[in-house]
Amino acid sequence: MKLYKTIPTALISGLLVLSLAACEKEPEEKAADAIEEAASDIAESAEDAAEALKDKMDN
Repeated sequence: MKLYKTIPTALISGLLVLSLAACEKEPEEKAADAIEEAASDIAESAEDAAEALKDKMDN
């Protein structure tokens, strides 16, 4: 009888641990986010520089 209570408890505990682990970002995802943010910052800086250069050439 005790085995019938232990097995479902172990399965539910395992599922909870897996679901919590799935919620955290993996290192690869964190690195991809950082690369994407850096690329966005570089593109924005390039646009600002191009606009500043265009303004200087117009004056």
